[in-house]
Amino acid sequence: MILSALMIFPAQAEIDQKRYAECIAKIDTDPRDAFDSAAFWRFSGGGIAAAHCAGLALIRMGQHKYGAERLETVVRKMRNSDEFNEAPKIAEVLAQAGHGWILAGDPARARQLFTKALEFQPGTSTYFVDRSIAAVDLKDFRSAASDLDAAVKFDPKNTEAFAFRARARRKLGDFEGAVNDANRAIALDPDYVPALLERGSLRQMSNDSDGARSDWRRVLEISPESAEAIAAKALLKALDTN
Repeated sequence: MILSALMIFPAQAEIDQKRYAECIAKIDTDPRDAFDSAAFWRFSGGGIAAAHCAGLALIRMGQHKYGAERLETVVRKMRNSDEFNEAPKIAEVLAQAGHGWILAGDPARARQLFTKALEFQPGTSTYFVDRSIAAVDLKDFRSAASDLDAAVKFDPKNTEAFAFRARARRKLGDFEGAVNDANRAIALDPDYVPALLERGSLRQMSNDSDGARSDWRRVLEISPESAEAIAAKALLKALDTN
């Protein structure tokens, strides 16, 4: 899972706006530098915006627990702030903290935060998908499927939701529903690797070895360095061994 380092706060002063944008931009290329810049800025008056950048940088550095905790502190400060106490912004930071907790191996806490995000932004498809990810990590596939039902209700073109629901339905024994969802996701985006990986597994289950190979090889072509590619290689090896 890749945490998206989104800019949340439009700073009032031009110099602060520029500084915040630069800090967020560094997270992908040099998170250590981003964190150092945010820490220095925070102690020189950067406030909530600097703390937000620092939290995201910590997560990107692999300090998932500390980054998630930092973002939860940012949320508390936002709620007590006249400038930043806006529901969409609070929901986004809650979701970012939730992703941090998933990466830290605490899906139960992540699910709580995604639930809070939905309280601030009801009907947001992305947050239902996020909460389903936490539910899957908790082996609660029924709750995951329910969240993904809501996700596609609010956004019928959410490729990710259909792909993830395919997996949840497979785990629940709904093979036909899983196949329909995997095909729907691929119809929306033919190169969406999680859907291709899942459809390959479904094809293997129906004794369509050629179809499974086709999907898994396509994953390797599209995204050879991804986690899905690692899984596809293992599945292909197992298929060819049998």
